[in-house]
Amino acid sequence: MTRYQEIHQAIRKRIFDGEYALNSKLPSEAALCLEFSSSRFTVREALRRLQIDGLVERKQGACARIIGSQPNTAFIQSFETRSELQQYALNFGYKLVATKEILLDPSLQAKIAASSDADTGQPWLLQTGLRLNHPDDVPSSLIETYVSPMFRAQWGELAKRQPPFYSYLEETTGLAITAIEQEIQALSMPPYVKMALGRPATDISLRILRRYKSSSQTVLASFNWHLGEGNFIFSNSLKQQEQRLLSADPLSPHLKP
Repeated sequence: MTRYQEIHQAIRKRIFDGEYALNSKLPSEAALCLEFSSSRFTVREALRRLQIDGLVERKQGACARIIGSQPNTAFIQSFETRSELQQYALNFGYKLVATKEILLDPSLQAKIAASSDADTGQPWLLQTGLRLNHPDDVPSSLIETYVSPMFRAQWGELAKRQPPFYSYLEETTGLAITAIEQEIQALSMPPYVKMALGRPATDISLRILRRYKSSSQTVLASFNWHLGEGNFIFSNSLKQQEQRLLSADPLSPHLKP
């Protein structure tokens, strides 16, 4: 767990326990930085996550105010780096449902490979499993993982493991995952997904497709089916790229006439 996640969880617990009362204000950013021995950037990220949770209201120049004291019922997924994605997978349980070998038809190839470089002449492994919320192990999503035939020697071991599968494949084969592509789409839940998730009232799902690539070739792909409506929120932040401004000094060697 990253430092801002630790701070986020610590403050959440205080709010839920009543240590910070509804409509009261949190300590200042400076005070939180001192208490948690963290940078202002780290504390601000923790506060931003609390705001996403619907627990605090933030205004520039003022301490955050408590506006909610109950956990948000929606599952909020938020990560911005590969390490956060890996930690996210480790925070949940996993239950294997089924494994089988399949040949990729053109439609499936277009979805998971997104190019003609995938090896479609040999069967791929399709492993289906449930991601489980702790501590009650209620299914939070259905995961369909497609594994390239180049990893056939590792297929059996994958059935004994829980995600993230790509990190295990990297460790055992030495093949580096150089890119992870992600697509998010709102879809009507297929019957088999609805059945696997316990026949929820909603038919709406949020499907996240991730392609794990080595160079330009897809070697692993997964469909993650999450309950839609108020059950799942995907959150991230976009950072403005800093631009280095050239000095206006006429003697600057970077400036040309």
